[in-house]
Amino acid sequence: MADAATVDATIADAAVSDAAVSDAAPVDARPIDAMVPPDAAVDALPTDAAPPACPYQLVHTAFSSAAETRVNELVAQGWTPVEYGFNGDEHYFVWMERAGTYQLVHEAFSSAAQDTVNTLAAQGWAPVAYGFNGDQHYFVWMQNGTSYKLVHEAFSSAAEAEVNMWAAQGWTPIAYGWNGDEHYFAWMRSGTTYDLVHTAFSSAAETAVNMLAAQGWAPVGFGWNGDQHYFAWMQNGATYDLVHTAFSSSAETTVNMQVQAGYTPVAYGFNGDEHYFAWMRNGATYDLVHTAFSSSAETTVNTQVQAGYAPVAYGFNGDQHYFVWMYRPCP
Repeated sequence: MADAATVDATIADAAVSDAAVSDAAPVDARPIDAMVPPDAAVDALPTDAAPPACPYQLVHTAFSSAAETRVNELVAQGWTPVEYGFNGDEHYFVWMERAGTYQLVHEAFSSAAQDTVNTLAAQGWAPVAYGFNGDQHYFVWMQNGTSYKLVHEAFSSAAEAEVNMWAAQGWTPIAYGWNGDEHYFAWMRSGTTYDLVHTAFSSAAETAVNMLAAQGWAPVGFGWNGDQHYFAWMQNGATYDLVHTAFSSSAETTVNMQVQAGYTPVAYGFNGDEHYFAWMRNGATYDLVHTAFSSSAETTVNTQVQAGYAPVAYGFNGDQHYFVWMYRPCP
């Protein structure tokens, strides 16, 4: 059974394949760090103290129904969801909330996801997080009042055209899903006009973003090369820098070095391996938690919180499970 809304035939881009979007540079001119050891040494569980029980808990379940049940159980105990990780299969997901109760929409087709979200929105539910089909397409959830639309296109040029068409009619993009290929993306906004930067190399992405920023555009969403690297977009005024390293340790080092130079991280991309990540901040210092197991991720994050850090971004294991980071202040 095919998705009836697989692509919008009214704005098909059959003549321009995304394979044609590349840069003249033969390789990624942005150097990656080969001077540090590989990521075999992930954070280990502390052995000298019991793991702290608060203030963060990582829900980890194999099924969407179990994730929904567990989240609502914890909410009833005073926990609040703060970040969501989605099963990487070919489905569509939307977490929705109404009066402290959470529901996880889980659909096989984009058209069904859109219909279900709008049905629930009419009943007072509000979307709070979105998970996208991991195929080679582009997605944008757009909102107009209490109505929601899921743009679903096969080509970046068509996605850009479709978003601008709806934006001109009063719709606003609220979440972006990306083609899972080896490219770099940035949605840029100027007023109610949107431009989708699409380049094959991180250096070209950085150049294109800064060129548009100098013209008054502002980035509103970033998509990452799906390789086994680490990324962080950094901002200093109207200037943007894309950190691109092969190892989590060098990502942490580079981000902290850029912070000392006046930059601030604004978005993070994570290695797509079977690990768990959390960027933590303590003042102007950043630490990248990197663990092989969800239990040790939870323990390490809470240990770092006791040391004065706060999580600012999360990366999830790319397996076929569901994750939710929950927060409750310590007693």
